[in-house]
Amino acid sequence: MGASAARTLPVPGEKGRAVKAFVRGTLRSGVWLCLVIVAWCAASSCSERGYMGVLIPNARPTVEITQWPAQSGSPSQYAFEFSWSASDADGAVTGFRWAVDPPRAAAAETLWTATSENRRFFQFPVDSAGTGPVAHRMHTLVVEAVDDRGAWSPPASVTFDATTIAPTVAISGPQPSGLGSRLVAPTVQIHWTGRDPDGVTSKLPVEYKYRVFSVSTAPSAADVAANPDTLRTLFAPAYAGWDSLPGATTSLTLSGLTPRQRYLFAIVAFDTAGATSPGFSLFENVLDLYIDTNASIGPQLTLFNDSFYYRYPSGGWFSEPSSFVQQEFPADLPIPLSWSAANSSGTYVQSYQWAVDLSSIEDIAPRANELTDLSHWSQPTTATNVLLPPFEAAASGVSAPHYFYLKATDDIGYQSLAVIEFRCRRPTFERDLLIVNDTGFPLDKLVTGGCVDRPRGTWPTSAELDSFLVAVGDKPWRCYPTGTRSVPGIFVGYAFDTVSTRSIALGAMSLGRLDRYRNIVWITDITRARNGINPIGSGAFSIPMLRALTDPGVNNSLAVWIAQGGRLWLMGGGAAYASLISYKPSRGTPDNVFAESTGELVAGRFPYAFPHWRHEITLNSTTRAAKSPRAVGGWAGAPDYAALPPLLAEKTAATDALPPYRVNGEFYVTSHVAEYLSQPTRLLEGLDTPASPVRSALDTLYVTQGGLAGPNWPVMTLYHGDDCAPVVTSGFPIWYFQRAHAIALVDWVLQDFWGMTRRPVAR
Repeated sequence: MGASAARTLPVPGEKGRAVKAFVRGTLRSGVWLCLVIVAWCAASSCSERGYMGVLIPNARPTVEITQWPAQSGSPSQYAFEFSWSASDADGAVTGFRWAVDPPRAAAAETLWTATSENRRFFQFPVDSAGTGPVAHRMHTLVVEAVDDRGAWSPPASVTFDATTIAPTVAISGPQPSGLGSRLVAPTVQIHWTGRDPDGVTSKLPVEYKYRVFSVSTAPSAADVAANPDTLRTLFAPAYAGWDSLPGATTSLTLSGLTPRQRYLFAIVAFDTAGATSPGFSLFENVLDLYIDTNASIGPQLTLFNDSFYYRYPSGGWFSEPSSFVQQEFPADLPIPLSWSAANSSGTYVQSYQWAVDLSSIEDIAPRANELTDLSHWSQPTTATNVLLPPFEAAASGVSAPHYFYLKATDDIGYQSLAVIEFRCRRPTFERDLLIVNDTGFPLDKLVTGGCVDRPRGTWPTSAELDSFLVAVGDKPWRCYPTGTRSVPGIFVGYAFDTVSTRSIALGAMSLGRLDRYRNIVWITDITRARNGINPIGSGAFSIPMLRALTDPGVNNSLAVWIAQGGRLWLMGGGAAYASLISYKPSRGTPDNVFAESTGELVAGRFPYAFPHWRHEITLNSTTRAAKSPRAVGGWAGAPDYAALPPLLAEKTAATDALPPYRVNGEFYVTSHVAEYLSQPTRLLEGLDTPASPVRSALDTLYVTQGGLAGPNWPVMTLYHGDDCAPVVTSGFPIWYFQRAHAIALVDWVLQDFWGMTRRPVAR
């Protein structure tokens, strides 16, 4: 098979130096040929793709070697065929380029040959003559795959001579960086992976050799860091004086390391033919360590369930009452708790133990019964969750404090302790409905004469929204034209209380307050969700209360209330953003998308746990909302889905009168920002038995109809499964739609679904 047409490409400047830096660490001197498939993306080739008005970074292609050379040997020459394949998740692979024996010097440039083929023979002349070994000079081939937007693939490599393929070894933990020392404890466990591609009885190397370098060794740790391949020059091929380990070994514990000193750990693999892994790299098989006693205080614990998420500031023994995590849980219900641990570099969690209401932390007496004797430490376990039994509440509705203890032990014996102090509450549900105004629209402004300035900007202001929702109606409007009468709010006639979160503290929305209400309508708009920056309770530009409740480390009283059986209608178009923005990575993800794949929309997050909005939520402008053809109901206790308005449409002059002092462009708008499910979400519950058949637990009531969002994305849902009480979620501002449509939707949720009654008053 012939080679493809080729052209020579220089790699200049910083890009060339980056390729050479990688090659210096991975291409070896001696007797080997190395195939390395390298990734590099220069600033000029890293393009971005727009999606719904958001720039999404280009995904790099991937490439793998699909054909390896067989053993060979010739008195005059040898040749091998290589094959490689590549793919690109968001585009297409357009070609490859390769270079044979690229220069290893820091200032040298690499010359590339471009090709569209993925297969090629490489032929090399004999490097030694006579009766001695043949073809023992190392050769290097570097290959890159490029996609349709200029991004290069990550690396893959193989090393060989005419008679054998070299083994490989790479340190996996602590991960070498090549960019600086890893901070580790005086005792550290190092993990690695090894491979012998042409092994006959095993694909593992037959032996490893390793050595630790310090300030007092020759060469010193600093010498090795400056030029890792010094180790091959000084010690290859036998590596005499290095310690040996069997090829099945994958870890080693180093202990007694001196604090505030630097060490380098180097490892090399051997195969049955005596070949060794090719050279040394600070990114691969040489680990740069700096010993820090602060790295030895134990695993850093995180505890969470659907109502809270708390990460300790560090590892350690948090046994003082001031460090206890304060929580409230539902009485009479099992309490799920989960945890995770971030380890000190070079260590791992060996086990966890937990207990409830210990008489003493130091009491090591074993449990009489592992399932029922919770007041002693459990047996060591690797499990990361537990379901505590129900706790009763006192006659007052609140239990005495209980204490959950969690102890984590790492592999070198360091421990961390976490304590949750919790009380259990029982709701009264003595009142029908609480309407929570968690919006941040403009307040009225006083002008000369004691009146307020006319409303400006897009309708509504704070006062206008309050009137739209709950105004008694038919009252004169102060400072408005004579004869102007207020219009009744869309909730008028129902028994309700209201609260505005604009200037109240977090404690004002305690579980004790929420537990009085059977139903809650919680309204959060996207403007406050996006623009609120000040702490809750600080007035202007404060974050929404929903964000304050769902932030890490906060006892989420709303979540506990739902778990107790409270029924929630979440609406306004900003709830998902408010409850997820604190968990968004600082970079790399679009501001208007929250996804399971990026760790934003996962178990423990409010939208995931209660509305049961999962996989992906997107915010974008849209227009109308249409009743979903999937809104059919039919489950036990379902309301009449046929009573839902078939369409939620925008206001027009024919349907809604212009409010006083308003102009058309402020009131009759043609789009709004909505939150909607932008990935298919199929939520099935049940055990697939006659008594508990598998069924859908999340019904789509309305879907988007246009705008940047596009059509048919679920924008209003009803969860009716076993996890919690039913939750209605509307990802839109109800005040955008025609008044008649908004009233019909309110009546359907409050009357048809929740069973509330309404006094016959005009709206």
